[in-house]
Amino acid sequence: MDCEDQNNENKKIRSIERALNVLLCFTVETPALSMTEISEMVGIHKSTVHRILATLESKNFIRREPETGVYRLGFCLLQMANLSLADVNIRHFSLPYMRLLNEEFRENVDLAIVDRDEVLFIDTFESTQPVKLAVSPGQHLPAYNSASGKAILAFLPNEEALRIIKKHNHDIETQNQLKLEAFLEDLRVTRDRGYALDCESLEVGVNAVAAPIFGLKNKPIASLAIAGPAYRLDCELMQKMGEKLIATNLEISKKILQAS
Repeated sequence: MDCEDQNNENKKIRSIERALNVLLCFTVETPALSMTEISEMVGIHKSTVHRILATLESKNFIRREPETGVYRLGFCLLQMANLSLADVNIRHFSLPYMRLLNEEFRENVDLAIVDRDEVLFIDTFESTQPVKLAVSPGQHLPAYNSASGKAILAFLPNEEALRIIKKHNHDIETQNQLKLEAFLEDLRVTRDRGYALDCESLEVGVNAVAAPIFGLKNKPIASLAIAGPAYRLDCELMQKMGEKLIATNLEISKKILQAS
């Protein structure tokens, strides 16, 4: 590596270090900061801080409040924290309950988190019935039109839910107001009853019901879903499943919080 390449490499490393120092300015005591305050805390000129903040904001690591102009940590960091917590606790505490649900209803029981705006399935118990459906751990599905995803989206801040919906749905992105209102109404109903329904919207002949698992500060960090053929999962059964999922996830959430 010649001197010029080494200098370029050093500049990249310095830029990364500066960006991390900006993120570390945000604490429990200082959750919202102005650009001037950040500049003073990290000892960097405001023009440089402005460029760093713009880059972090474009990747959702930072968000700027339009009314006040102050900056806060973005939702991308929340998602990354949720992924870390999921790896440590969610699967460990959920598996015994998933087994019980699988034995009771004899349908697929799936555990999922939101990863980069999609649903990521991290574990599943397959149906014990002859006709069954299966998702594989590691499989991704759209968050906005799956029961597992909607169960989480419904309990996120509206701003974050809308960002995910608009990112992955072309009709919403092109300002289809009626479809947007239908999505928001579906999330409102989901939030009110405590569980989400998917009646053949993701795949013909497949129904699913899902409820969120909550972590710190009552944030949705995962969802537990029961899925099966539509002819077996009628409205009455899905209501029973939904109520069971709410009670089950309350127990899982308690265990996660106790371990945090």
